[in-house]
Amino acid sequence: MVGGFRIAPDRAATTRARAARRLLNQRGNVSKFKVFIFWFAAEFVLYALVVANGRAFNQGLYAWTLGSDMMISAFNFWFAVKFIEGKDNRSWPALVGCVLGGGTGSLISIALTKWAYGA
Repeated sequence: MVGGFRIAPDRAATTRARAARRLLNQRGNVSKFKVFIFWFAAEFVLYALVVANGRAFNQGLYAWTLGSDMMISAFNFWFAVKFIEGKDNRSWPALVGCVLGGGTGSLISIALTKWAYGA
């Protein structure tokens, strides 16, 4: 009751909510390989940005430093939201993908920034 009036439940909203729950339950768990690939790619990009940022900072390249800093911040925000969303992201495949992706991203970024920044 609100203000002395009885509020009838909205049947359409209840039906939509039940349908949404059923759809989510049908989706099930994401495969371990997909989780690994997602986190490998995500950390690859993040660590590539971190290395590129460090090299730009050390060489005094203001525009590159600003751009990579902003991209790192955006990625960190997105990762936090993505990590909180699902339990599939708290697993061994996610951990291994993060570790391998981060290391690989750093190595590739060193090579690419040598070419892009010179030296």
